[in-house]
Amino acid sequence: MKLCLVAFNGKIPLLSSIVGRFEEHVSEYLDEVEVERKREKLPEHAYSEVRDQYLASALLDILRNVKGEYDRVLGLTSEDLYAPGLNFVFGQARCPGREAVVSVARLLDPNPDLYLERVVKELTHELGHTFGLGHCSDRNCVMSFSSSLLEVDRKSPNFCRKCAGLLRGNLKRGG
Repeated sequence: MKLCLVAFNGKIPLLSSIVGRFEEHVSEYLDEVEVERKREKLPEHAYSEVRDQYLASALLDILRNVKGEYDRVLGLTSEDLYAPGLNFVFGQARCPGREAVVSVARLLDPNPDLYLERVVKELTHELGHTFGLGHCSDRNCVMSFSSSLLEVDRKSPNFCRKCAGLLRGNLKRGG
């Protein structure tokens, strides 16, 4: 499975550590994971001055055009993201699809291990959506919906048995 992790403008704290942990984590679910890194500029048209946030779906459109033979393209930004009707989003994905994006803006913590765990959870969550997984009612499952840091911290970085089974089935069908 070839993944591309695209860092949008600016510095992503501990980016190398994020890539390493994420690659190691998703290797438990995906065969032969390889993660390549690229950089892209944030699209000016995606920025809302009123909200001081970027529209997540506009970043997904940029990721759609990333060149290369990638199974999935995951964006990462330090800018705050939103979706219509929501105050903010930790991330967004095409479900099912090839692209997903995560913001670290609200995941930051002085404890680097907690910060890395949060980012890996949200990347895994959005990656799950690209494989057609919806939100899970199991609050411990990585696919449970998180609208606060408390909910991100509470859930596991792993798929519950049901979601892991759905993921395996979707991968067998060509993901």
